Amino acid sequence: MIYKNIEIFNVAEIYDCPGGGISWMRVPKNVYETLERGDQARNMAKNSTGVELRFVIKSGDGVVIRMAKLEPSNTTNVFHVYRGGIQGTWEDCEVDKYVFDEPKDYFIKKSDNIETLKKMAAAYSDPWDPDVVRVIFDRGAYRILDVVGDVEPPKGNQLPANSILFYGSSITHGSNSIDMSHSWASIVGRNLRCDVINKGFAGSCAMEPEMIDYISKLGKDNKWDVCVMELGINVLWWEEEKVYSRAENAVKTVALSNPEKKIFVISPFYCYDDFKGGKDAEKWRTALKKITDSLRLPNVTYINGPDLLSGPAGLSADEVHPNIYGVQSIANGLTAIIKKIYKIS
Repeated sequence: MIYKNIEIFNVAEIYDCPGGGISWMRVPKNVYETLERGDQARNMAKNSTGVELRFVIKSGDGVVIRMAKLEPSNTTNVFHVYRGGIQGTWEDCEVDKYVFDEPKDYFIKKSDNIETLKKMAAAYSDPWDPDVVRVIFDRGAYRILDVVGDVEPPKGNQLPANSILFYGSSITHGSNSIDMSHSWASIVGRNLRCDVINKGFAGSCAMEPEMIDYISKLGKDNKWDVCVMELGINVLWWEEEKVYSRAENAVKTVALSNPEKKIFVISPFYCYDDFKGGKDAEKWRTALKKITDSLRLPNVTYINGPDLLSGPAGLSADEVHPNIYGVQSIANGLTAIIKKIYKIS
């Protein structure tokens, strides 16, 4: 979606804020209203996981973006600047990129070494044009009050040709990763030279039919080429009947709506339930394997979560989220699996 000649990527709705400016939601209003996990889920819909501001600076020294947190909070909101697929300079990553309760002007300069950056990108076949400035939000909720500068949205040939949509829990959302650009979803996208649409919903991946229909429609509208669904960890305690009903609808709906696209279904990674001898995580693994086997859809691949994150060495202290080594393990394993099945154009 476009606001003042800047593309706001990975959003479904833009709305006016009572305190001035605009903010966004990552799902349409009809999906937002049906999210089952209450305020937690609705907050995640407004959370900026995977949201980016994308633009090309046409002239002048740079652009000024006036921003603030969506609402006063104790959270630390921060963004990172990339030049296409290249991480920004130390100047782009200084502490003045923290976003506070009160509005502040953030100056993002035009690259003064763009020709060198283009040569760097070409050297490793980066699909991103370094002329594209990416303001990558690291979780939290934000509002934009103004944009001052001569900018335009990026063109299609300045971006990756293919996209991967990720749907899942806080693990997909990127919790406990260093930052959003170093989540396992982002690393997989970089490895496969694809854009990333992150629909991770921390604590709220309940596979609501409306959410699944929305993901399916994005595929039919050619917004993604590959879909990765990490399912189960937020609802380990569900009774088997609901497990099968929701999970089967999720897999079947997305796959049948997008028969030419590849769907990867990941069961719960190794977690506290395994370490403590529980049976709920394994219940989900068994169910998802049975569902994918019984559907026999050629575009669906089941992935056993522990094959990507196999033990406590990859977990953080909360016993659920991968640590930095677990993040890399998931990313490496998933990259290899997708590469075998999906040919990147």
